[in-house]
Parts: sequence; structure tokens; C-alpha cells
Amino acid sequence: MDPQAEMLLRKSAEDELITQLDGIPHAIFGFHAQQTIEKLLKALLAEKAIRYLRTHDLELLEQQLQDSGEILPATPIPLKELFDYAVAFRYDDSLPANAMDSTQIRATLAVIREFVYRRMAEIDQAAGGITP
Repeated sequence: MDPQAEMLLRKSAEDELITQLDGIPHAIFGFHAQQTIEKLLKALLAEKAIRYLRTHDLELLEQQLQDSGEILPATPIPLKELFDYAVAFRYDDSLPANAMDSTQIRATLAVIREFVYRRMAEIDQAAGGITP
């Protein structure tokens, strides 16, 4: 496995752990959900030896994956709904005050995580690597 991809998977798991906590403010939840998906998408790009963009824009990362032949699975919520949480959480108070549907967000994280791990294992196996 590509070392950069491996590091991104570890970091995405750390972010996803935060989303499993109950009672955290929705801005923090949204930020870590967005970060989880961002790192997962970048991990898949790294595993495919594709230089990923330095961006928090999940749509751009998804487009890079599509350009490489990857089609992300349908998710309970569109990934673009998490974009505002990428940076605004830290630097802006303009995030929506309504709470996000944490169940659907967690389900979205699971769909993307399972897809990325499966694809990375397939890529590694095709390259003759050892998969877990």
C-alpha cells in the first residue's frame, strides 16, 4: 500500500471516531465528517498514484476519481452538503444553525469508507501486494 494512502486512512479513521461521539456541536461533527471523506478520497487517489488536489472540495476530489475511472457509490446525503464544514467551522460563524442528520452522515461515511477500502484492496491485489 502507498505510504501516503496508508497515513490518510489512519487520519480519516481518527476523524471518523469524533463523529461517533454523542452530543458534540453540529459544526464539529460536520467538520470531522467532511475531513473523514476528504482523507478517504485522497487515500484512494494516492493509492492510484494520482496527485490529488490540495483542496477541501469533495466535488473536485470526486471528479478527479471519476477522471481516473472510479465512480463513487450513491450515499444517503450528497457529499457536497459537507463542503461548508471544511473551513467555515474554524473561521466563520455562518454555518447553518440546524443540526445535521447524524445518522445519515454516519451512513454516508460508512458507504464511502467501505468503497475506498474495497477499491484499495483490489488495487493492491492487482499490483501483487498483500491485502489485509
